[in-house]
Amino acid sequence: MTSGTIKNSRILDNSGSASYEVDLPNGGNAVISDNVIEQAEQCMRNIEKALAEAGSRFADVVRVRYILPRAEDFESCWPVLRRYFADVRPAATMIAAGLIDPRIKIEIEVTARKAG
Repeated sequence: MTSGTIKNSRILDNSGSASYEVDLPNGGNAVISDNVIEQAEQCMRNIEKALAEAGSRFADVVRVRYILPRAEDFESCWPVLRRYFADVRPAATMIAAGLIDPRIKIEIEVTARKAG
């Protein structure tokens, strides 16, 4: 689930992208995997969609924040994150903190330049 994308003429700020699968057929309820790697992948799909809707893409990301309740889970997510950010190499921070829904194992926030 994407909490929101705020955009002005040059900057996009996507906050609170959690790992809910939100585009379900027939208006189904949002679902969430119990696997942190699958959640990381879903976060990235949600962010990709939000960026595209705002006229941007991963290549425009300049800052990323990873928030995980268990810091030790970050290493297992790294292959997924590297697939999306290896060529971009945005400034990045990993924060260990509690999240509002105990099922959420990772939340990702990005800041991007607006394409064009």
